[in-house]
Amino acid sequence: MISTRNNKNSIIFFLRRVAIVLSTVIFAVFLLTGCSEIKLSRKDKGEFLAVDDITLSKEEAIFALLEQKYLYEGSSKDTSIWSKKTGSGTMDEYVKEAVLDELTKWTAAVVMADKLGIYMTDEDKNAAGKAAEELYDRIISVSHSSTYTTNLEAARDLYVKKATYDLVFDSVTKGLEETITEESTKVIKVNYCMIPVKAGYDEVRSCYDQLKAGASFETVFTEAGYEPVMGQQMARGTMNSNFESVAFALVDGELSEIVESKDGYYIIQCVEDKMTEESAANYDETLMNAKNEKFNDYYINFAKEHKLSLDKSYWKKIKMTGL
Repeated sequence: MISTRNNKNSIIFFLRRVAIVLSTVIFAVFLLTGCSEIKLSRKDKGEFLAVDDITLSKEEAIFALLEQKYLYEGSSKDTSIWSKKTGSGTMDEYVKEAVLDELTKWTAAVVMADKLGIYMTDEDKNAAGKAAEELYDRIISVSHSSTYTTNLEAARDLYVKKATYDLVFDSVTKGLEETITEESTKVIKVNYCMIPVKAGYDEVRSCYDQLKAGASFETVFTEAGYEPVMGQQMARGTMNSNFESVAFALVDGELSEIVESKDGYYIIQCVEDKMTEESAANYDETLMNAKNEKFNDYYINFAKEHKLSLDKSYWKKIKMTGL
């Protein structure tokens, strides 16, 4: 089972699946336990972590942290962000935890790739190396502390691991595109109003008849003492099933029949039956969530059969402001 052990004592740990994709965080947290037979020895002091016999150096780990430091601080070198609170800790702790997750996945991916029969071509490696070189030049131009060293070779090695992870991720999640349709992820824009059951069906019908006669949606319900929702964007899963079955079948400008639900009576007017950009974004997000879930399942099962060695004491001492 993947677990960790530092130089001084055995610890129960695997990784917390927390995502950091520049400004967004959208991944789950999970914990696996066990005891590793691998121990970082004195002769391996340059290694930061290892999954089975695949290692990741301290220089690679520092480069990954410098990349995040560069993305968050830019050229301003404003370090105040690292002390800001986020969740139960600081940004410093959050980013380090997320980076550790990434480093563990990328290293594990090399082992996974061998198991799956996936191999990096020379073209793949060259592309990864070039991307690393370009980023390395930008990061180093900003400069960093000499306390924690990195180098171009480490940057290239890290990016080859990252590229391997991308290939493994794509292989494990292949075919999910066929299970998610554009229709199921479209985003619409509607006006609607909910009238409580106690108001009575006659009042609902009166409002409906005015709308059918061409009256303004907002005016009809405002004058009747209700608060219509105007221009609401929505995807499936945000309203009750009765509402959605009607709303998502409407076309531009169409007025629904009176929709009954346990909440009351709804009248819906379609403003836009498919918002192009929003629907595309929702499709991408839904697909990525499905892929992440499938990969996580694979990753958990993989973790049960493999070992992680981690120099946790080294990681704990690092501060983002000290890089």
